[in-house]
Amino acid sequence: MANDWSSRLGKWVDAGLVDPDTAQAIHRWEALNGPPLAATGGARVGTAVSFALALGGLLLAAGLLLFVAAHWQGLAPSSRLGLLLALVLTFHGGGALASASFPALAATLHGIGTVALGGGLYLAGQTFHLEALWPEGLLLWALGAGLGWMLLRQWPQIALLALMAPAWLLAAWVRWVRDSNSSLGNGPALVPAAGLLLLSLVYFSAPRGPHTMGGPGRRVLLWIGGLGLVPAALLWALMPSLTSETPALPPSLAVCGWSVALGAPLILAWAMGGHRLAVVGMAAGWMLSGLGLARWAQTLSGSEVLTAAGPAAAVGQGLVHLWWLLGGLMLALWGSSSGRAERVNFGAATMAITVLVYYFSSVFSQLDRAVGLLGLGLLFLAGGWALERLRRRLLAAPRP
Repeated sequence: MANDWSSRLGKWVDAGLVDPDTAQAIHRWEALNGPPLAATGGARVGTAVSFALALGGLLLAAGLLLFVAAHWQGLAPSSRLGLLLALVLTFHGGGALASASFPALAATLHGIGTVALGGGLYLAGQTFHLEALWPEGLLLWALGAGLGWMLLRQWPQIALLALMAPAWLLAAWVRWVRDSNSSLGNGPALVPAAGLLLLSLVYFSAPRGPHTMGGPGRRVLLWIGGLGLVPAALLWALMPSLTSETPALPPSLAVCGWSVALGAPLILAWAMGGHRLAVVGMAAGWMLSGLGLARWAQTLSGSEVLTAAGPAAAVGQGLVHLWWLLGGLMLALWGSSSGRAERVNFGAATMAITVLVYYFSSVFSQLDRAVGLLGLGLLFLAGGWALERLRRRLLAAPRP
């Protein structure tokens, strides 16, 4: 049965919108790079089936891990290891058997097998009293997911790798900080906050193409990056106030931490190719410059002389919000130049949230309640119209 895009392409050729040579080139590309019908059991898997498989796999993995944990104390050490090994082999074996007839089910079973691997690592570590080495458990889990991705090229493996590798780095950082100095307060949280924001941006820019990491795993990386970008940006916005009174990190700790937090996302962006390295480098510069600007604004707000003056502190806070507005505009322009609507939409949302936060934090409290609500209504109407007009222009802009 012909795909929907193929029938639509034929209609476009008949209407003269696409020339026949271009249509044939599209068919050749899809034949070489698109997923064959056999890969989905003769037809594409629908959204409802995909959701059912994902939810069923998640519930099955959680239920099995809870069942094993509940009966863990009553098992001998050899039985524990045998049970964990049997779970991993059973799910991966089931995935191998289902790969020909139902690849979507095979991907789910392989994903459950990799989840069982992580649970097995931690339960085995508990058996041999290795709880103190829990970052190494995350590393082994990430390596297992990476090996699964190399062999299977399925999205659950790349999703687990994308989550477990940063989790291992975060766990190693927490342990290193704890062993180095316990009186640093919230200061060490600044380093992973920067790394998580940059890494979310790299995931959000996951490339296309069947021969890169962006083939079957592009969409899941994009979703992970998009969902992680919101809390990572909020955390980074709160970092100046959370770390304003904390002592500085030891030099060796700071150099190592910042090297990994900034270097790992840059290396990943370089590996993905394209102009992502330049974009992520600009984002890193924007982040660090914004941090310095926020610290300077806090200095203005904390000074008794300037607090009495009033306008100087207001100017500092206004510059901080302007810097976030610039960040949202840069993200939207990047999406426009690369033809990615989700980046344009996210940048526009960042700009809108920044304007609202500035209005409520610096303008609304200075006005009468009625005037403030009137201004808020005008802001929603006029600002929403202007932002939507800008967003549509960026989406319609031709790519260079």
